[in-house]
Amino acid sequence: MKTKLKLLPILLIMAIVTLLAAGCGGEKAPSGQSTEPIKLRFANYYAAESGPGSIGQVFADDVTEITDGRVIVEYYPGGMLLTADKMYDGVVQGIADIGLSNLGYTFGR
Repeated sequence: MKTKLKLLPILLIMAIVTLLAAGCGGEKAPSGQSTEPIKLRFANYYAAESGPGSIGQVFADDVTEITDGRVIVEYYPGGMLLTADKMYDGVVQGIADIGLSNLGYTFGR
């Protein structure tokens, strides 16, 4: 339970950044036309079965639900997309759109 409470501020910040990046509330498609959903890649170095790893999946699912499918978060846990020490640079370079990092790996950035 304490793990979830510690991660809540991080997840809230990620949610706000995601919604701002996705431009929710922008223009709607003209009647009869559909728009492609916005796809964001979310990298996490924690294993999917761990607390932070499973919360990342919940976050990804919640973003899709809240935006009615207009934003889809593709979740990559366990260092599948980026390892912990490469997370910051990977997001800057566009490999991932969202990355869970640790201050110890990106000190001073």
